[in-house]
Amino acid sequence: MIEDVLTRGASEAHESWLKAERQGPGRMVREKTRYTDIGVAGRLLSAVRFEKCVFTDSVLSSAHLQDAELDRCTFQNCILMLAKLHGAVIMACTFRDSSLVMMQAEDLRIKNGSFSFCDFERAKVSNSHVDNADFVDCKWDHADLSGTRFRAAGFRNADLSQATLIGAHFQDCDLSDAMLPEDHGATLIRCKL
Repeated sequence: MIEDVLTRGASEAHESWLKAERQGPGRMVREKTRYTDIGVAGRLLSAVRFEKCVFTDSVLSSAHLQDAELDRCTFQNCILMLAKLHGAVIMACTFRDSSLVMMQAEDLRIKNGSFSFCDFERAKVSNSHVDNADFVDCKWDHADLSGTRFRAAGFRNADLSQATLIGAHFQDCDLSDAMLPEDHGATLIRCKL
């Protein structure tokens, strides 16, 4: 695993690639890279690809991660407050002790993910797809999950009582240890309650 600091030059090359309608050189693609104590708050990182990367004690607040591909990455003690993840794909990633407060994501796709001790307070994850993901001891205060489809997801020690679930769809999910709002407006199919 190599160390990287996401230099300003790499970010500028990536931004040029985006301005060229995602053609030619410059797309930021990183594999097996370790990021420790980096700050990329507010950076334009749309359509980046991170594979098997590890982020520790890092700040990605307000980062523009639309259409990003995060594949088998680990985020430990990271801050993604106000990050924009519209159209992003998160595949087999692990998030631990991380803040996703007020994160915004529409058409986000999460598959085989693990989230433990994460804070999703006031996050807006709408019209997204979550397959085979576990959420353990995560905070969901006033999160908006409207229209999101969860399949084979587990919610352990999850308090969703103040979350907006209107139009959300839970199929084959384990909600046995979750607190749901009384009039949640979600569809529950073959869920463990």
